[in-house]
Amino acid sequence: MAKYKKIGRKVVLGIFSLSVYAWSVEIHNDAEAVNLAGKQRMFTQSMLKDYTMIGMHNTFGNPQKNLNDTMHVFSDDMIALENYTHNADIKQKIKRMEAQWKKLKQDLESTPTIEQSMILQEKLETMLQQWDDVTKALVKQSGKKAEEIINISGRQRMLSQKMASLYMLKVWGVNDPKFNQKLNDA
Repeated sequence: MAKYKKIGRKVVLGIFSLSVYAWSVEIHNDAEAVNLAGKQRMFTQSMLKDYTMIGMHNTFGNPQKNLNDTMHVFSDDMIALENYTHNADIKQKIKRMEAQWKKLKQDLESTPTIEQSMILQEKLETMLQQWDDVTKALVKQSGKKAEEIINISGRQRMLSQKMASLYMLKVWGVNDPKFNQKLNDA
């Protein structure tokens, strides 16, 4: 019985922790929205890097914890951005990504394989492009130079994770000319 109480407490604490984060994500202005949307781009690449590291049994930096944490933040930030925007087009794009995210999240929670990582790379690349569209739409909507600068900074943040994820795929043994070209482009 004591074992079940201990497990129950951990589950309740975990749910409470995630709920507190979800409640705490509040966007106050367009600059914060652009920054958060830009982070979503970066998170797509960070999750792929961590997934690949897990598949290679590389524990440096605790990729399993990083992946789990990033997936939770990614979900919460997506909801915060959807709640923030009053633009119907942006809101619709985010809703479509939410539907895609449910399947993608299951894929990221599966046991990593090289084949699955190649499929995930394509899916996450698509989601990256969608978040890039949302970020640019938020910048355009604001009409401010500061948001353009935040977008550029966020793009740099994403590119560093993209290079890391593609490099990890290459180290793992993915021998695909498309990945080499993407790495060179990044």
